Amino acid sequence: MSVLSGRFNVVDVAIGLLVVALIPVAYVAFLLFRTAKPVITSVEPAQLTYIEERASAGTQVSGKLKVRGRGLQPVLRATIDSQAAIAFVFETPESADVLFGEVPEGEHDLILYDGVQEVARAHKAVTIPAKASTSPTARMRVVGMLINLDEPTARSLRPGQRFPASGRPEAELVALGDPGPDLRRVSEAKGTVHVLVDGRWQRPAAFVMSCDAAVPEECRVNGITLGFANRVMPVPGTAPPLTIKIDEVVPAAPPLMADARVRFVAHAEAADLLKIGDVDEGALAVDGRGAVVVAIASRQIVAGETSVQAPVDTTQSQALIRGADRVALIDATLRMGVDPARVGFHYRTRPIAAGTALTFTTGRYVIKGTVLAVSVRSPEPAKP
Repeated sequence: MSVLSGRFNVVDVAIGLLVVALIPVAYVAFLLFRTAKPVITSVEPAQLTYIEERASAGTQVSGKLKVRGRGLQPVLRATIDSQAAIAFVFETPESADVLFGEVPEGEHDLILYDGVQEVARAHKAVTIPAKASTSPTARMRVVGMLINLDEPTARSLRPGQRFPASGRPEAELVALGDPGPDLRRVSEAKGTVHVLVDGRWQRPAAFVMSCDAAVPEECRVNGITLGFANRVMPVPGTAPPLTIKIDEVVPAAPPLMADARVRFVAHAEAADLLKIGDVDEGALAVDGRGAVVVAIASRQIVAGETSVQAPVDTTQSQALIRGADRVALIDATLRMGVDPARVGFHYRTRPIAAGTALTFTTGRYVIKGTVLAVSVRSPEPAKP
């Protein structure tokens, strides 16, 4: 500000007063016309419509969010954590939609940007649920022999254990037999031999597992098809892994109880071997389905015919040697667990009905017979 002859210039004074007067006016104008900083007050999932599909220009849209707040602007862009959204659809300064593609399950931040500058963030406002499996699954009871165990592990196992112990279980131990030395079967040209593995133990066991049943007639766990006897696989969820040699695979649901009348045929000398209380060990007893002899109606010795398989070599076809003999006919009632099948019922994966053959195996004898009749009990109603 200039001074002439020791006095203020009138023009300068007037300019100064005008500047001072304009300061509050400018401040009010700034408050009135400035762009408000965006604020997010809520984020909610919203229903997708055909309009969003058109707006996405062919990009796959997985979901839509309704964003409410203050100071929202059409120039903003959105990300979910570091993943760019497909579109930020401005509606009003208080409302907008965010379209997004594939986002991992879990909780994520919604972030708004003006250019490259972050202007608003809603922490953990976006929740993506776990996807339901689109592949059909089935729960199966996998019965077999746990092998290659050390003795402490073999003795420490208990029915009811789940693997893994925390989180969602992949396998549940539902039945156990007694532990014993690890006896392995080794195949050779004329048959099989059994050898003991030094220092290792085995134990009959049954696990309930969920398997991928997308392929008809197959059930897979971690890519391994269960439906083959003697298949060896790690039990899912176990660490260190337990190894099971599969003997059979049956439904996880408890079997229906059935009574079967069976006529067995045996050599006369074997007529007294079959006794009430004998259990069919044709598969491991831990499957919960083994037939038990509950009644013996009659034992008859009659004239008949027996046969034995003749020795064969590579130049002969398989043959039988037959001869007249005395044979025993034993009529017995067996109580067993059966499973509903597409037609009728199965006993340990084989059809069970009048006229089917049945082999009954114990440690003392193997006897064959024909089923005369089967009576399946109705399932008991659930208790309230």
